[in-house]
Amino acid sequence: MIVTLPYPPSALNPNRSNGQHWSKTRRAKTAYRRHCMQEMQAQKVKRTDATTVKITLTFHPPTAHARDVDNAVAAMKSAIDGLAEMLGLDDSNFTYGEPVMSDARKPGCVIVEITK
Repeated sequence: MIVTLPYPPSALNPNRSNGQHWSKTRRAKTAYRRHCMQEMQAQKVKRTDATTVKITLTFHPPTAHARDVDNAVAAMKSAIDGLAEMLGLDDSNFTYGEPVMSDARKPGCVIVEITK
């Protein structure tokens, strides 16, 4: 299964959140998770009977600026939590493929490949 999600907002970048009040970051996480779950519903993501799944993330940032893939993965935490909820799994049952930072696209997106 392949799901396309919006690129995480810069407020979720772990390097950006340093020094911000936790409530500001929390609002951004909640809004992003809600947006991603709406996208997953529109793309008909359903519960799975698998006990584990493999997740591979391909990032297409909105601009060609240099990005750190580790920070991009960390910024996806709330989206991954939403994905786990949609699949009916705990995210501790996910294994991860190597994340890829790919070409820039307008608007930015993250392509999530889910395999059993």
